[in-house]
Amino acid sequence: MPVVRVISALGCLPCERVKLRLEEIQARHADLTVEDVDMLTDEGVALATHHRVWALPTLIIAGTIVAEGDVDLPDLEAALGFVPGGN
Repeated sequence: MPVVRVISALGCLPCERVKLRLEEIQARHADLTVEDVDMLTDEGVALATHHRVWALPTLIIAGTIVAEGDVDLPDLEAALGFVPGGN
């Protein structure tokens, strides 16, 4: 599984919810790697500019946005290529 890069910001409630959902998915899929990228860092600004990010959090896999905003668990699993609720 490729690395999931999460562009987020401190104090962003949707970001925190999605990160918790990603932790839940990681518990079932040990091969999932998640990297949190703070929107206010140089790396975050560069990613957000390159991908024209409009919503936080934004999830990127292999240079492609796969999800934006407060994504619920089944949709998040589907975006990552997992069967929702499956192992």
